Amino acid sequence: MSTPEPQAPTRKPRRWPWVLAVIVALFVGIGIGQATGDNDNATAAETASPSTGSEPNLEPVVEDEPAPEPEPEPEPEPDAYEPTVDDFELDVKTLEKQCFGSAGCNVTFRIEVAYGGEPLDPDTTYEVIYEIEGGDDPKINTLTITGDSYRVDETERIGTPSSDSELVAIVTSVSEY
Repeated sequence: MSTPEPQAPTRKPRRWPWVLAVIVALFVGIGIGQATGDNDNATAAETASPSTGSEPNLEPVVEDEPAPEPEPEPEPEPDAYEPTVDDFELDVKTLEKQCFGSAGCNVTFRIEVAYGGEPLDPDTTYEVIYEIEGGDDPKINTLTITGDSYRVDETERIGTPSSDSELVAIVTSVSEY
């Protein structure tokens, strides 16, 4: 008796490449459908003809709502204005003057500030250095300005060589504080 020869196993066709191809095609089709939007539905509703010539087309025509416009990007804020010495005008207001003949006078005064530049950033403080001329010796002091308000000494004192001396305040520098 002879032994039957073993048969080679039959090979099953590979199906997974086909399944993969169908899934990829499905996703591509969905992507194309999404890309074209819902305009196809509105067009189909507008061009559909009634099944009989005597009945009017009662299907509503649905128009797509316009897509919301994207919010515009905020414009970059312009650089804040940097004040210069020319933007300030200082006035010396004499509050008290005590003279001693040829020995000169002692003057109590206050600085009044006028600003003529562009509006300032309310969150930034600037230091303004000024010099008082007309006294026995020059006097240097500072004031600060933030937004539209400033801080300055309530009163200052200086000696003058004579009762005719006129005090003048000159801004020498402005910088961020």
